[in-house]
Amino acid sequence: MARLVVLVPGAGQTTAVFEPLLERLRSEPEWPADTNILRSEHHATFMSRRRADDLVDDLADDIYTEWETRGPYDDVILMGFSMGALLARGAYLRALGCTREPSTLQEWAKHVSRIVLFAGANRGLHLKWRDRLILTFAPWQFLLRDLLIGSDFITSVRLWWIRKLSGMETRPTVVQIRGKQDSRVQSEDSADIQGFLEGYELTLDANHHTLLKPDQGRQLSDRKYDVFRQAVLRPFMDSDTGSRVDDSTENVYFVVHGIRARNDDWVEAVSEMIQSQLPNATVIPPTYGRFSALPFAIPPLRRKKVRWFQDIYSRELARNPQAHFNFVGHSYGTYLFGHSIKNISGMQFDRVSLNGSVLPAEWLWNTYRGQVKELRNARARRDMPVGILCSALRGLRMRDIGTAGYTGFEIPFCMGSERFYYKGGHGASVSGEARQHILNFLLHGNNFSPQPNLRGEDENFSRLSAGAWILPYLLLLMCGLVSWAWIHFGTAGPLDPLQFVFVTLFVLILFLSSAALVTLFI
Repeated sequence: MARLVVLVPGAGQTTAVFEPLLERLRSEPEWPADTNILRSEHHATFMSRRRADDLVDDLADDIYTEWETRGPYDDVILMGFSMGALLARGAYLRALGCTREPSTLQEWAKHVSRIVLFAGANRGLHLKWRDRLILTFAPWQFLLRDLLIGSDFITSVRLWWIRKLSGMETRPTVVQIRGKQDSRVQSEDSADIQGFLEGYELTLDANHHTLLKPDQGRQLSDRKYDVFRQAVLRPFMDSDTGSRVDDSTENVYFVVHGIRARNDDWVEAVSEMIQSQLPNATVIPPTYGRFSALPFAIPPLRRKKVRWFQDIYSRELARNPQAHFNFVGHSYGTYLFGHSIKNISGMQFDRVSLNGSVLPAEWLWNTYRGQVKELRNARARRDMPVGILCSALRGLRMRDIGTAGYTGFEIPFCMGSERFYYKGGHGASVSGEARQHILNFLLHGNNFSPQPNLRGEDENFSRLSAGAWILPYLLLLMCGLVSWAWIHFGTAGPLDPLQFVFVTLFVLILFLSSAALVTLFI
């Protein structure tokens, strides 16, 4: 039997890390004499600027080339360590047709009998303090960012894995080998793998870095090798799907707050209404705490929580791949939803209730309509954070946010999806009777009755919102004028341009610092 074994090392490693294991496997009767080894030397480190998707494409291309030039093979085994485990899974999904653009099934994927993951970071990496320091001072390190928990790459692999393999009649055996002292990889991280009957986890007394290393001189001890041999060559007799369920009647509801909100206000009230009136409902509350206007105004901080939402979606899909997903979000919560479906085509929802949305008005629902069945966009009449703050931030070329929670979407999701205007400010669409409207939508869709009695447009506020883009520049001009007056009336000598710049910056920083302190309490 002709067999192909593909080796994929971790970041900063070569396939030499597998040599102690290969030396002993070659003496096994289950190891064919005509086994070919394909070594994937990607030469990538966490500091690399390459993207994980590109590494997956390269690996899938290498396997395809090997198959066409030296194959075909009767059997294919994929083996990867740490990051390499993710690349191996990604390459297999590419061969199954799970690509950015639709593609055909590659022949070699049909012959994959086993995928062995050595300390596979299946949910993403649990970062240590030094890793976080790297991201803080080296924001261009794309590869490390791709491997974070909840990243676009990690979430795509997990969602495609669950959805694609759930529909396959015959699946490969997938084995995760994890060190008991591994701080980077935890048992629950492999829920998407162990949810299948063909998924297994084996453990050893090792940490992340010593898992594959010889522990008896230059050789593997018998105890460690027995685990590796079982994972690579031996059959598995029993398995279970852990905490996974297959219940197509379950409805999962993500209820996510936004700017200046806590979990114990409208989120708690709406969650209780859902659980009391909707059958078989599972409510997932937000766990990222209070979110003020200051971090929302800073692009890296507001994008950070998108990974949180993508991670919990993956977790819930792994728990029950047959569940129906729904979303209720307010303010910043709508940002997490919108940019998650934009990044991950595998995220799908039945009903979505957007309230005080901070998504751009020009959002292209034609592109994402296939991921959402029904949507409701509720807008308030005098929503300052959406109508003024988001408009001002767009004046600074921040195009990932916008005023759809006040002006509406330029391309509505569907007829009747825009509901305007609720009387009041930013929280009007999630307070009082509006909560019952949200529940009615979740129960019956946009055509529920009776429909809310809403107000007309506040034309003065609309004009203020339309012109708010100029506010950042007026602020800068005001700081400049204050600096000029300070220097002009505070010194007797001529105006020094360098002094003017420094004083202007000082005044601007002083103003922004004061504003930052205020936003922490509003």
